Amino acid sequence: MKHTRAKLLSALCIAPLFLQAMQEQNQLDIELFNAVRTGNSKSIETCLRSGANINARDAKNKMRTPLFIACTLSGK
Repeated sequence: MKHTRAKLLSALCIAPLFLQAMQEQNQLDIELFNAVRTGNSKSIETCLRSGANINARDAKNKMRTPLFIACTLSGK
């Protein structure tokens, strides 16, 4: 029982840090999508260097990644 409590306490202590990291990652991914949509190559590079997920899926259309959107927009 003591071991289980220690694991639970440890998980409760780590959970907020994990959630914050996920929120920061999601924000980076959103910034990457916005940079791709506007064609801002400097912002794209900054997002990627900061750890944005190049394989992130668009919230509106789960099939779209930043690369997919960039390829689609480059034909216009």
